[in-house]
Amino acid sequence: IRNQVAAEKRERETKEKEIIDKIESENKVLDDKLSKDIEKCNSVTQNLKDILNEENEKRRREAEELQDRMEREKQELQAYIENDSKELRDKLDKESQEMKEKLENESKALKDKIEKENEMNKRLVKH
Repeated sequence: IRNQVAAEKRERETKEKEIIDKIESENKVLDDKLSKDIEKCNSVTQNLKDILNEENEKRRREAEELQDRMEREKQELQAYIENDSKELRDKLDKESQEMKEKLENESKALKDKIEKENEMNKRLVKH
């Protein structure tokens, strides 16, 4: 009986060792598979991160270029408005001066005419 119990004990220990070895082997395979899957995920994540960073950098450069262009166009428009305003002011000043001279000439002509008429009236009254 002792021999039989010892044989059964050895058999059980052998089966336990086989089961443990099988489980450890399966765990190793799972660990390797999970490690590879995690490595793939990390690689994909890094690629996505690189793409996003590249796109963000591209958008930042585009925004800076747009800002620069808008600032340049704003300055050009401001210069145009100032120049146009100066031209309009100069034109109005010139027209105003011309109108003033014309009115002065008309006023002088009218004054001369009135003076001549007054002189003629005085002459007629004397006669």
